[in-house]
Amino acid sequence: MQSIEETKYEIDTLSKLFEIIDQFCSSQRIDSTQTEMDRPKKWIFRGQGNYSDSLLPAIGRLVKIPGYTAEKILLAEQLSFSELKILSYNLLKDGNDFIKLAIAQHHGLKTRLLDWTFSPLVALFFAVENENYHNCDGGFYVYRPKSFVNIINLKFSPFEVKGEASKYQFLLPPPITERINVQNGVFQWFKFPTDELTQLDGLIRFKIKSGFKSNLKADLFNMGISYKTLFPDLDGLAKHLNHIYFNENYFKP
Repeated sequence: MQSIEETKYEIDTLSKLFEIIDQFCSSQRIDSTQTEMDRPKKWIFRGQGNYSDSLLPAIGRLVKIPGYTAEKILLAEQLSFSELKILSYNLLKDGNDFIKLAIAQHHGLKTRLLDWTFSPLVALFFAVENENYHNCDGGFYVYRPKSFVNIINLKFSPFEVKGEASKYQFLLPPPITERINVQNGVFQWFKFPTDELTQLDGLIRFKIKSGFKSNLKADLFNMGISYKTLFPDLDGLAKHLNHIYFNENYFKP
């Protein structure tokens, strides 16, 4: 198993992004010795505001905080999820625990799921949208899983670590929420969520130059990739309007 592949390519324009997708996500990269059933189905993408940040789900990132031990984190994870299911029973009474965990993830609960998307533009948006990270380079990940798991068919617990399930699984959710649907979301389940992902065959990382993040965000807005379209609720609309009317360009004379 090889470490994450680094490249000389740096994303500073949408044209460079499309060039990368054309070169690295071409069907020509499929191994010709694989049968159709063995071949991976689709490329997935992930954007991160800080190039140096590890590939870890939200609860895994807590382990880097002094006093946050893995044991306490995993206990808090299960307790918070159990309480969420009780307090939101009328909203989350249907579906297995993986479906409920996916919904919780997209509403901000810290979980062992890592967000990916089938859309490179959506991934790029999440790498450049947070202006608190505009002073550092971002990361853009490209990967083609060997297989996806239908989240509806999963029978074991999301917190089970003693079974035969592989260390990472890529989960296909049904269109259970509008937010997951419009973001073309797919989830990576971590069997051991406090263990940083440093090796995965075929995983490629590109750098997004910090000085171009603001322009990239503006270009994405012009293409219809915005808070309003990716968060189709009042939260997303409010963020969208804040970005338009309360940024420094709006107040320039």
